[in-house]
Amino acid sequence: MMNNLDDRRCSLFSSRSRADIPHETASSSDPPRRRRSRFARPCSYPKGKPMKPTEEKATSKLAPANRNRVWRFLKSAGLCCLVTLCCFLFVFLGLRVTPPARAQGTPTPTPTCTATPAFSPTPTCTPCVNGICELPLCDATPHSTPPHAIPPGTPIPSAYQPNGHDTTNTVLYWREYVPGVDTLPGCPSPSPSPWPTVLILHEGHFAGGSIYSGQLEDIARELQCLGYFVLIGDYRLAPCGLVEGQTAHSESTQAGRDSGRPVQQKNDIKSLIRAARNDVRVGKLGVLGGSSGATHAAWVAIDQTQSTVWPVWDKNLRPDAVACLSGAYDFSDRSMPGLLQDAFVQKIENYTDTCVRTEQRELSIVRKIETSPTGIKPIFAFNCDAEAMPVSQIGDLICALQNRGVSPSLYQTLIIPDNNHHAFQYWHDWDGVVPVGNAPTLTIATHVIDFFDTYLKH
Repeated sequence: MMNNLDDRRCSLFSSRSRADIPHETASSSDPPRRRRSRFARPCSYPKGKPMKPTEEKATSKLAPANRNRVWRFLKSAGLCCLVTLCCFLFVFLGLRVTPPARAQGTPTPTPTCTATPAFSPTPTCTPCVNGICELPLCDATPHSTPPHAIPPGTPIPSAYQPNGHDTTNTVLYWREYVPGVDTLPGCPSPSPSPWPTVLILHEGHFAGGSIYSGQLEDIARELQCLGYFVLIGDYRLAPCGLVEGQTAHSESTQAGRDSGRPVQQKNDIKSLIRAARNDVRVGKLGVLGGSSGATHAAWVAIDQTQSTVWPVWDKNLRPDAVACLSGAYDFSDRSMPGLLQDAFVQKIENYTDTCVRTEQRELSIVRKIETSPTGIKPIFAFNCDAEAMPVSQIGDLICALQNRGVSPSLYQTLIIPDNNHHAFQYWHDWDGVVPVGNAPTLTIATHVIDFFDTYLKH
């Protein structure tokens, strides 16, 4: 058994000659030794032949030193394998979670713009109203102020209220987030007023939502901390939504059919802007809208009509910049797939109270662009590629602006890839644009805030 062990040791370490072994001295009585080839069969001692004392001593000194070398080699090899495996997993997982890179600064694909479509005559149809296309009346109550809401909603100044101007008793509210008042911990002290101001318009497919949405509060607090005076504004709602004093929805009366439809909602937004423009605390004014609020934000950036009756409007009252999160810009668009198209058409018919596509288009942003001067206010529009608002809507906006000859310096767009969030839901989401070099990754919030800083703080 000992001889077998010695054979194994010799096989492993025979590449060194005995003359190389430390502390060994070749005596004159020993026969000449020749360095063995490392490829020769190690240890040619016949089996069972006892080793000379000097050989046994040499082997006993050789084995521990070389075992250490083998152990160090194995450790190094294992470490290399581990590093290689980690690098492979990092690259593999990185390829799975990183969206395809797109050119920095041009994140939105340029759509193929075509001429204005010609619609075939529409047969007799009944618009989808109240969400289920059956009920002639809505049984709804106006939303109320939640208890302990901070800040609470307050009516806008009476001079700008619809009450007394369009035969309704509607009272519009907004919530005021004043710089330096009830701010988040760590916010810097604000500068003196007037402050750059952002009016936030809530989402709700034209028929829902309110100024008390938790998402809006979080965004308002964030902007307030950055030195903005923030207002979250009310507007009348299509069936079956209501605000305080709004005429009840009814398809059997003209007042009931007009309640919360396009004309009233647009006028309410203009009233909010006029009220803000005449507030001494307000400096430059921006509008941030989500979904239906984004549609209204784009409208007031484009609308240059002049009116001396309520709500009183001219091009100088327009906001200085608007950011639109998931807006609808062409109500007549039917290029989206199946179920998405069905949901979109249902909401548009409920809002416009018509199923005739030519009439829907007349009420759309794209038509307003075609009939307005090209001097729009700066617009930044966003949309996700897999959300409830069809991504074709942002293409409709781009094409309308291009066909009208609006300067590209006045608008920019961003489509967020691999994302199904809608409107304010993607406020803190990554923009999907792979940065170049050491540039940081950006969120939608970063884009919007930088946009407003550019136009409202300088």
